Amino acid sequence: MRHAPQPGKFLNPFVQPLDWTPTTHDYAFRIATREHAVVTPVNPINVAPTCQPDFNNDGFVNTQDIFDFLTRWFTGCP
Repeated sequence: MRHAPQPGKFLNPFVQPLDWTPTTHDYAFRIATREHAVVTPVNPINVAPTCQPDFNNDGFVNTQDIFDFLTRWFTGCP
């Protein structure tokens, strides 16, 4: 089902009260945006990213990572 074209509108944030103002254009799509605040941490922590497969964080991915993972996994098992 096709809808009849409707004139485009815009929202001017600097005009109060906020209201949609019609334009003379017919738009094929709508785009709505909102200004976002940039959040900056007060004390950023600089930590080097770790590699998930490097389980023991020794800087190498090898079989020792598997053994360390299994040791921790089975700790406390009967």
